[in-house]
Amino acid sequence: MSILIKNVEIFDTQSPFHQQVKNVLIENGKIARITDENVTAESEIDGTNLKLSAGWVDMRVSLNDPGFEYKEDLESGCAAAAKGGITELLCLPNTKPVIQSKDTLTYLKLKSASQIVSVHSSGAISQDCKGEEMTEMLDMNKAGAIAFTDGHNPIWHNGILLKSLQYLDKINGLVIQKSFDKYLSKNGQMHEGINSTLLGFKAIPSISEYMSVQKDIELLKYAGTGRLHFSCISTKEAVELI
Repeated sequence: MSILIKNVEIFDTQSPFHQQVKNVLIENGKIARITDENVTAESEIDGTNLKLSAGWVDMRVSLNDPGFEYKEDLESGCAAAAKGGITELLCLPNTKPVIQSKDTLTYLKLKSASQIVSVHSSGAISQDCKGEEMTEMLDMNKAGAIAFTDGHNPIWHNGILLKSLQYLDKINGLVIQKSFDKYLSKNGQMHEGINSTLLGFKAIPSISEYMSVQKDIELLKYAGTGRLHFSCISTKEAVELI
């Protein structure tokens, strides 16, 4: 099958056609030609005022599968991702059971094999994402986990974060941290400020995030090794620290 996307602006900094309006011919699922000429195809899409880019990657997806399929499941999550131009996604480990074993990783790998988007799995850093006891991360890496995180929860245990950075260095593993103080942020509904006061909402102060980021950066320095990615950063102070 052939598809022609007409008059679309290409947005790809690695392409010689970056920010140029072209006709893009797709044959059997692959780009066959990028041209100014009019070519024939079985189907046409008008790309006027649209942008065409490589597929996007979402590094923080709650597929809720297994265990919470009433919220979302792997099929519906992948379908939504494809509709939004996401071609690869990394699912969080906060499922039931938590993604912390070879069995759960194998289940996800088999179930996602037929999906139109590529599904990657992260593994939990601590048992049940509670921050109290480390998981077998090297075993999970062998089973397919490409990153390690406690997902919605911060890795609040400094000893576990430090050991994880050092432990995963042997496989060049990535630690993903959602930095915030769980006590300062407890039950918070929005950023602390004038609007939270006027609305009467329980607020989350900026210090909850940037103080935690500062601490994690110091732990990374002390570890002397490891890869640490900060997720969901929302304060200017934290951005400056990073």
